[in-house]
Amino acid sequence: MTTETPFPSSVELMLRIHAPLIDARQANSLAIEAAVAAMAPATKAAITADLKCYLGWCWSRHPRITAIPAAPETLVHYLRWLEKGSEERPPAKAATLARRIASIARMHRILGFGEKEPLPTQAGMVRDTLKGMRRNNRQRQQQAAPLRLGDVMAEGQAPPEGVTVRALLAACGSDIVSMRDAALISLAYDAGLRVSELVGTQVADLRQVGDMSGRLEIAHSKTDQEGQGALAWLSPTP
Repeated sequence: MTTETPFPSSVELMLRIHAPLIDARQANSLAIEAAVAAMAPATKAAITADLKCYLGWCWSRHPRITAIPAAPETLVHYLRWLEKGSEERPPAKAATLARRIASIARMHRILGFGEKEPLPTQAGMVRDTLKGMRRNNRQRQQQAAPLRLGDVMAEGQAPPEGVTVRALLAACGSDIVSMRDAALISLAYDAGLRVSELVGTQVADLRQVGDMSGRLEIAHSKTDQEGQGALAWLSPTP
């Protein structure tokens, strides 16, 4: 009886493609599989993108640079390259730089580094480089404006301007696609769903109660990776 080998994840494929740049002598295949399996899809996608960028940069150096374990000097040069940008790539913002380094640190731990010795990402020159870049490029993180319902909040106030839920619903037609869009907009607003939670909703997750309001069972979410579930209230259909 043969055991089927599971198809490698995007993270594992990235490590295999760039194997000459990685010292994997301390790595444990089961530990790598377990670590990747524990990642949320968005986290896995972000780490894959960060790895692709970092490993690709190491591969393009002449001579090629050992990516893992990294030398602190390597990480400083990499951060400066990211911050500088190019004609094809805009300069990286402070949040992106911090995330890239965090992903590199996580991959070091997954591959067995950092248990007996400090990680290169914790080196003083790396921390100081990040701190200096944040100081030299101070800018507030842009936060998306909230999507409001569209009703007047208090007597004497004008209705909110810009895109609102009511404006989006009014723009929907009466055909089947527009009705679907209107239902998705209403569901997302009422339950405060993320995109991943919205597209994962099934008809079986919805039920109507006596006052014509609804209930939505959310099987799992970004903050509920173990799937304990939650119940959301839905307003009555007007």
